[in-house]
Amino acid sequence: MPVATPDSRCRRSARPGAAWPQRLSLGVALALACLLAPAAAAQGQDAQAQDGPAGPLVTEWAVLPGVFDLGTGDEAGELGAEARFRKLRLPLGSLELPLEPAAGAMVTSDGGAYAHLSFRLALKDLWATPWSERWRVVPFLGVGIYEEGDGKDLGGPVEFRSGVEVSYRVGRRWWLGATLYHLSNGVLYDSNPGEESLALTLSWREPPPLAHPSPCPLCISVA
Repeated sequence: MPVATPDSRCRRSARPGAAWPQRLSLGVALALACLLAPAAAAQGQDAQAQDGPAGPLVTEWAVLPGVFDLGTGDEAGELGAEARFRKLRLPLGSLELPLEPAAGAMVTSDGGAYAHLSFRLALKDLWATPWSERWRVVPFLGVGIYEEGDGKDLGGPVEFRSGVEVSYRVGRRWWLGATLYHLSNGVLYDSNPGEESLALTLSWREPPPLAHPSPCPLCISVA
């Protein structure tokens, strides 16, 4: 009877493609960076040419309390937070797509956690309508790392996040709405159960920079 040596066991357990999901996610991130770098550089040049303030890097902060794994009977509570950055304009033929990078994280009541990077498409910058000043519909797509804790196994650590946010402006800087999104690994792993989350969205936008700062250092502007 052949005896399994430690070397043979190691050879059997090592899978040549075991790390390919991580390589694929890194490739996606690098491809997005290559696509968006020219847009970011062009935007910086435009701001310098106009000799005006570029504004804060983080333009909006959001909190998202909600329900994880919606509609399955095994729902859990979730709480997320997100920072949204200055828009980039990605040339696409005759269009310039206004993309808003975002970084966020969430935790669930089952001990799960997810951290992500994503891009949000500002539709109101593409098609101005009478309701654009009060309402906004923002689809988004991103990728992140998931830890299940004692909650749902989504197949692996690399998970893609896609969804849409609908919100209404309730003040000069405040927006209130709802976000529906889907987490799945895109068949990177043998198992891909996926999950849906529904969250309330409360966000606060940074005020735009002043084109001509007040010459009076003691004057206070009330927005």
